[in-house]
Amino acid sequence: MLKIWDAPNFRRTRLRQLQAISRLARLMRRRWAAHRRLCGLFDDKKRRIAMKTWFTSLNGAITLSALALLSFIGYAFMAARYFLEKWIPGDGAAMVETIVLLLIIGGWLRALFVAAGGRRGGLTALFAFSVLITLIALYDTQFFLYAMAWPEQVMLVVMLIVGVIVTAAMVVHLRSGKKTA
Repeated sequence: MLKIWDAPNFRRTRLRQLQAISRLARLMRRRWAAHRRLCGLFDDKKRRIAMKTWFTSLNGAITLSALALLSFIGYAFMAARYFLEKWIPGDGAAMVETIVLLLIIGGWLRALFVAAGGRRGGLTALFAFSVLITLIALYDTQFFLYAMAWPEQVMLVVMLIVGVIVTAAMVVHLRSGKKTA
């Protein structure tokens, strides 16, 4: 008499069940490992080390500088819309401001590309641009209460905060003496 576990269908079914259980176990191990890695990132000491590592890395410095460039462009649009239109009428002032802004933004983009290539000169230029926007924001805080519309005030605060963070990141990265290439 043929026993049920000796039948070919039972063996195939049992083999498929074991394969499915094995795949499920592998998936669970992978998910558990991913969970452990994720929980490890939320450990305070590990998180601080990871943030400090990214903050002082080349990619972190370039990313923060690109964020500072965007905040500068936003502030320049707000200043052109609210300040120049009211206080400096005429096409000559708008033309000069546009040319200066294009030169600053073009130089900043060039410095981003050079720094992304791993050259220290690009990082030095990014540091100079971050100091520039920080100084512009600090200077313009004197007009904060009485001569600015609220969107311009928001952009000024954002530009000041981002400028200080980027300046600190650039100082840390440039002082660390890491090889960038």
